[in-house]
Amino acid sequence: MKRFGTVTWVVGMILLIACGCQRSGPNPVQQGANGQEQFRWFDSSRDSEIWNRVQTAFGQELKPDDPAKLKPHQAAYKYKYLNQIGVFREVALVILRHRLIETDPYDDWFNSYSYDLRSGIKKEIFFEPRNESWDSDGLYGFSIVKLAQFEQSVTPDVVFTYADCSECEEGHFLASFKYDSDKGWTARQWDNRMSLLLMETPTPDDNALSFDYLFKIKDWNGDGLDEVAVRRRTVTQDERHKQAVDDSTMLYKAENGTIVGHRMLTQKERESIKAELCNDSNLSFCRAGE
Repeated sequence: MKRFGTVTWVVGMILLIACGCQRSGPNPVQQGANGQEQFRWFDSSRDSEIWNRVQTAFGQELKPDDPAKLKPHQAAYKYKYLNQIGVFREVALVILRHRLIETDPYDDWFNSYSYDLRSGIKKEIFFEPRNESWDSDGLYGFSIVKLAQFEQSVTPDVVFTYADCSECEEGHFLASFKYDSDKGWTARQWDNRMSLLLMETPTPDDNALSFDYLFKIKDWNGDGLDEVAVRRRTVTQDERHKQAVDDSTMLYKAENGTIVGHRMLTQKERESIKAELCNDSNLSFCRAGE
C-alpha cells in the first residue's frame, strides 16, 4: 500500500508540472448553451475578485476632483464609483459614475472605458456631442436599455440612453457600445454622429405646448436583426394661438456598420409602428389615438 501511494504521488507531480504550476486568473468569459462566448455583466459580490482588480486599475480615474485643477465654474465631483462592468472576450466595458453630493444622485454623470483584462490597456470611449465644460464626455441620466443585435457581429451592442447636460434644455440621446475584435469596446456610429438625438428639449422661444418621443428596439422587418423605431411629436403655438403639429416616425437600421435612419415608410408601416410604440405608453397622444 505504501509503494502504491508513492507511485501515485510521483505521477501526480509529473502531471502537475506538465500542466503548469502557475495559478491562472479568473476567466470572465461565459459560455452559452451552444458553446459560444457571451457578454455578461459582473456582480460586485459574486465577481468580487475581478471587480476589485478593475477598481484598482482605475484608481486614478476614481480619485476625487481637485478643485485647484478645475476650470472656472467647474464643480468638483468628490465621489466616484464603478457603476457597471461588462465583459466579452477578456475585454471589459467599464462604466464610471461621478457624484457631486454623496447622498444626492441628481447631478450624477457617467463616462466609459474599454479595458483589456490581459494587457491592462484602457481607452476612454467618447460620444457626441462633447460637453465643452468637461475634459471628457458627460453622460447624464445614463440608463442601459438592452442588448441589441444590430448586425451579424460576435456579440450584441449594449444600448443606453443619456442626456447631454442637467438643469438645461438638454438633448435626449440613444447610443450603444459596440465590440470590435481589434479595438475592444467602441462607440457605435449613428448616421453622421456617435449617438442618435431622440429629442431636444425646446427653449422658451420655441413656443412648444408639448414635446414627446417614443422608441422601441426589436426586429421590425423580420430579417433576424434589430432595428430602432422612433416617433417624435411636437406641438407648437404661434402668437395668434395657431397650433402646428410635427409628427414623424423613422426606422433606424445597420448598413455597413452604421445605423442609418429611414423616414420614407409606407402608411401601413407607420401605423403599425405607431400602434406598437403606444402599446405600453401612457403619453397623451397615445391615449387619444393620434
